[in-house]
Amino acid sequence: ENKDIKWAVCQISNLNTYNQTVFSGHLIKLKRFAKFVKKQKKIRGKLLKVKAPFHCSIFNNMAENFHKEYLSLLEYQVPKNLIISNINGMLIDENNFKTLNLANHLKLHCIKQVNWIACVEKCIEELNIDGFIEIGPGNILSNLTKDIISTKYKDKSIEIVTINSLENLQVL
Repeated sequence: ENKDIKWAVCQISNLNTYNQTVFSGHLIKLKRFAKFVKKQKKIRGKLLKVKAPFHCSIFNNMAENFHKEYLSLLEYQVPKNLIISNINGMLIDENNFKTLNLANHLKLHCIKQVNWIACVEKCIEELNIDGFIEIGPGNILSNLTKDIISTKYKDKSIEIVTINSLENLQVL
């Protein structure tokens, strides 16, 4: 346990809600951080079972290769709809698309933290969105969004719908 682990990484990978932050990195450093968190009285923490340490610098080489061998070779079209970048909440539209290096921006999604809070805030505060629909096998994003709304936007009426089956989709 007294090993020199200066080389190991432990970084914020997801800013999910005001109450939930996810860290990625080398297991040796994450375990040390988990012990520290456990000693804190108002902080809960647990190690998650994931396939890889996404959204952190461990993926730098992979991201560079992915960019070089795939992303940089694609031709990108101007989006017909707004896109919100989940690394910084930035709106990507036809105006800034021309100056944005989209291939590089997508590469950053491999190594930069996901900022779900910024995405939800952008939707509510700047785009005046009053409803969210999650389509997929679970309801993780719906639950994160509900937590953000219940913490910061209690006075707003915002609907969240989760579609995780064909039956649910047909009802919509």
